[in-house]
Amino acid sequence: MIVLSVTAVYQSRKASANEKLAQEQKILAQKNEKLAQKNAEIAQENADAAIKNQEIAEKNQVIAEAQRSAARAQIYQSKVGGLYISTLLALDSMRRSPSQEAEDILRKNISLLPVPIAQMEQSDIINALEISPSGDSFVTASADGTACVWELQDGKMRFCVDSPDAVEDAAFSPDGKIVATGDVSVK
Repeated sequence: MIVLSVTAVYQSRKASANEKLAQEQKILAQKNEKLAQKNAEIAQENADAAIKNQEIAEKNQVIAEAQRSAARAQIYQSKVGGLYISTLLALDSMRRSPSQEAEDILRKNISLLPVPIAQMEQSDIINALEISPSGDSFVTASADGTACVWELQDGKMRFCVDSPDAVEDAAFSPDGKIVATGDVSVK
């Protein structure tokens, strides 16, 4: 009986110790669950912050590219023959991220660009263009098989001549009364 009593007391103490250990394990598991939830929240916040920072970085890159285009436009603006490149760079800058600097460059460039008087069209590439000796007309040689003489003042066509193949060159005679053309015909 004594052995059974001692065994029962020992088993009771062991059961109490196991119960206490189980309770501690339960509390630790609850703390770990709360910590895991907090870590998940922090991870989500970090992911959101990373996305926001990526968006800011991309926006800053666009602004930097716009500023670079505006700076290059300003450089080309002062170079001989750079007016068109400067204007295109300023337009690129305005398209990417509008700024007062790019707008000022565009305003100045537009005031300096030549105003078209007229626009002439031929149905294919112009291979050659020559102004007449008198300076009142010009001739165009086109890949569409035509050579045309145009008024320089208003862009009106005086006449056109056809060729069976692309016209590669056209020129006025020294007195301006004759136009010679050359095409790619090989026979």
